[in-house]
Amino acid sequence: MNETELFDLLFRSYYQPLLVFAQQYVGDSDECRDIVSAVFEDLWRNFSRIDHQHMRAYLYTLVRNKCVDHLRHRGARQQYVDFVRILSDRFTDTDTLAEEDERRHRVRMMLAHLKPPADSIFRECFFHQKRYQQVADELGLSLSVVKKHMANALRILREKYLKKEQ
Repeated sequence: MNETELFDLLFRSYYQPLLVFAQQYVGDSDECRDIVSAVFEDLWRNFSRIDHQHMRAYLYTLVRNKCVDHLRHRGARQQYVDFVRILSDRFTDTDTLAEEDERRHRVRMMLAHLKPPADSIFRECFFHQKRYQQVADELGLSLSVVKKHMANALRILREKYLKKEQ
């Protein structure tokens, strides 16, 4: 049996059970399909280097890891939503144009504390609502670098401005 036939057999045998497995972690069927499809894409790219005798364990481990990564990303995204909500709550009750200008100035000052590339990553993810992978591709960085910069940027902004005002 050649590699293509073996891969096809594995796909037909494991796709549905892996979807069910991913559903236990993630819950959303569309996201589960994306995760399992990504696993099979990774499998195909690395098929010649993988021990085929332990394929079942390998596939389930990959799905679990991708589900955990997905949940981490979802949690991080929720932290950003909460952060924006806090910022907007602090900056929404204005009556005058001068107060609005002051708010804009404060946001610019907050962003000025971020160094490149964290500032541009933060702007792209937050203001332009781009996904981490899209920002990574556009800036020629790895996904993990983008995640690291976003986490650090939020930490800096929280420490400098939110806790100071409480």
